[in-house]
Amino acid sequence: KQPDDLTIFAGIDLAIGKRSRNAYFAYAVIGVDLKTGDVCVIDGYKGRIPFNEQLKAAKRIHRHHHPRLIVPEANAYQAAFTESLRTDPDTRRLPLRPHNTQGDKHARLRGLAPLFEVGAIRLPRSDAAWVEQLEEELLGFPDGTLDLMDALWLALQGVEMQRVEPRISFAEDL
Repeated sequence: KQPDDLTIFAGIDLAIGKRSRNAYFAYAVIGVDLKTGDVCVIDGYKGRIPFNEQLKAAKRIHRHHHPRLIVPEANAYQAAFTESLRTDPDTRRLPLRPHNTQGDKHARLRGLAPLFEVGAIRLPRSDAAWVEQLEEELLGFPDGTLDLMDALWLALQGVEMQRVEPRISFAEDL
């Protein structure tokens, strides 16, 4: 059972194009128990959808889960995703923190394995397609598509960003 007092983060792995040779758009929403550090993956999606549907997915994540941070990938053309959301009056205040991924993707994602092995990341028992897709990516790693794993990694980066960046509070806000 997932705890009630989780802090929510989301990662978004963006993709361009809907053809079978193109990468998938994917997102992962996680809940973190800040006392224990345990992570529950609570929602996800993987599919080939057009850019405007990807923008709608970010809005849906915010509406349904109210994450503390949404971390979209920001390499190359992907920066347009964040810019589109920030110029839309309905979404300009979304808690976006775009992240440029660097280096070897496989090395980056290999770091997820020990977290699953020790039970620090848990998946729900669910018939949802995204759970099965994530399991397939994890079990098939490093082969196959890795878009949900990438989205999960981005969500975990949101947790790290929140830990190391100071927050400023003003007296009027207290």
